[in-house]
Amino acid sequence: MSWINVGEVFYMLARKRSRQAAEDFLAALPSLPIRLVLPAADCFIRAARIIVPIQSVLRRSFAVDLAVQQQAGIVTGDP
Repeated sequence: MSWINVGEVFYMLARKRSRQAAEDFLAALPSLPIRLVLPAADCFIRAARIIVPIQSVLRRSFAVDLAVQQQAGIVTGDP
């Protein structure tokens, strides 16, 4: 999971539930079976290239780029 998306989850939890729910998520992160990835410089350009044709939001494309690089699936709460 990209740290960009960790920030997005934190923001959404704080906004839709509570700041405490967001803090609880951060506290639980180390115990989850998730490898956290800090995006490298080239990741930002790949993510931007992903969204150009679909006109989406940049933060979502970090998840797509990471999944492509790791040959993994994506789990999302987006409709």
